[in-house]
Amino acid sequence: MFSPRQRQIDYQIKKPCGGVVDIPVVLDEQGLASPAGTGQTPVGPVEYMGEHCQACEAHHGCCKAERALDGVLTEFENLKSTDWVNASVRMEGRQVSVESPAPRVLASLLGLLMASSGCPRLIPFRAMALYHLPFATAEENAIRAAGFWLMRCWIQGEPLDENPFSALQTAWDNLEEVNRHVSQKVLARSQHDAASNGIAFLDVLAKMGTMGLESALETLRPVLSAQACSTPNLS
Repeated sequence: MFSPRQRQIDYQIKKPCGGVVDIPVVLDEQGLASPAGTGQTPVGPVEYMGEHCQACEAHHGCCKAERALDGVLTEFENLKSTDWVNASVRMEGRQVSVESPAPRVLASLLGLLMASSGCPRLIPFRAMALYHLPFATAEENAIRAAGFWLMRCWIQGEPLDENPFSALQTAWDNLEEVNRHVSQKVLARSQHDAASNGIAFLDVLAKMGTMGLESALETLRPVLSAQACSTPNLS
């Protein structure tokens, strides 16, 4: 049987210069991560206090999504968006490896860190962090988000109207706003070219998820509409 437990996801990224960056991400049963490499207690859940990220920052001292990237972005200061990197992600029972442009790899890592940061606007995506799928495509993200969203509604006892994904659209809009806010903060603090474009890549995935959800679900219609064959009566 399944039971609540910690999960560890280890990113290893080999830079073109030959350096290797190891980033362990430990998630508790609520999908909250300790700051990378610090072993600190995860940030507890909070209620959203404002209409914009700046208001949330004023209430809580700093942007949780941005703070989750502290100590990680400095590892990639010299990485350019045009660089290709080798990346490997180790999780329980499996390892996923790719050779890919730096922004795509960083988008996967930064998305995991931000979704598990405790940011109240990203709570709808925390389950996706707990069951992380490294380097997921836009179609995979859209389908996973839709599935987790329906489970979230059922667990919380929320009624589903004719368009059960309308609120998911709002969650995606909030995700885009957080991405823009964090990207602006990163650029203002230092020139993290690859990291900033990694967040931009996250934005592209969010937009494609928003626009492509109906299309992605349509591709599943033949599978989900299939009826189980009854056992023929051979008597």
